[in-house]
Amino acid sequence: MKIDWLSLLPLPICIAALWFLAVLYGTACYSRHYPTHASILLVIAHPDDEAMFFAPTLLGLTPASLENNVQVLCLSIGDADGIGTVRKDELVASCERLGVPAPRVVSLDREGLKDGMGLTWDKELVAAVLKEQVGAMRWGSMRRGPEVVLTFDRGGVSGHSNHISVFEGARAWVDAQNQDIPEEKKTRLYTLTSIPLWRKYLSIIDFPFTHVFSKAAREERKGGNMVFISTWEGFSRAREAMTDAHVSQMRWFRWGWIWGSRYMVLNDLVLHKEDVSKHQSGKNKNNVKEL
Repeated sequence: MKIDWLSLLPLPICIAALWFLAVLYGTACYSRHYPTHASILLVIAHPDDEAMFFAPTLLGLTPASLENNVQVLCLSIGDADGIGTVRKDELVASCERLGVPAPRVVSLDREGLKDGMGLTWDKELVAAVLKEQVGAMRWGSMRRGPEVVLTFDRGGVSGHSNHISVFEGARAWVDAQNQDIPEEKKTRLYTLTSIPLWRKYLSIIDFPFTHVFSKAAREERKGGNMVFISTWEGFSRAREAMTDAHVSQMRWFRWGWIWGSRYMVLNDLVLHKEDVSKHQSGKNKNNVKEL
């Protein structure tokens, strides 16, 4: 059967038009609520998480015009295959392509925080490591920690147990950190929305679904949640963060993720609401154990 390639021409034209309109809408509406002059910490589980899942967010928050201090903390070096030292360097190279300079990128190699699909990290350990690392990082002169923390949600985006553990530990640390302090000084925790499998590989075509179904998109007018949409140039930088920086991870199936995943071009992050019930039960920031 002969394929009429000309009949397929409207498809890429429609996708390009949708992408153009999505970027226009994002610039006009979503970008109004991005933090500025803020100290921001992205917490991830493995080298390559920042490129595979959070690239639009990093590209959206690191322009010089926003004057944000964005830092990345990776809780493991991804040593499941014995190449952790290589992946540690790849993380730095990737972050530099996404707007975060090398001195602001930290990766850890700790017992209890080893890369593994079936490994669940203790949330108290994750919270304690966050407390320790945040204390060692440089923030604004008037702060002892970040104003904004970004990480996975309880679904971990891919369902990876390490991702979920990062969320649980980050939530515990932020909730404890925020107890008994004025609202304006509290740390805000934003989590990247997990979506059904059928939407993960729609690339920019997922924008209408995000706009309709995403809690972040529905409530963005309130100034609480955040949505990031990358331009073609932004997508190209995210692609290069994978292909040119995370060379050790480039298997054939990565190309499917790079070209098909909506997380390479679109992120929606929801503001975590403080768990008041836990505070009422007597947990406070002094209960986050020391290492």
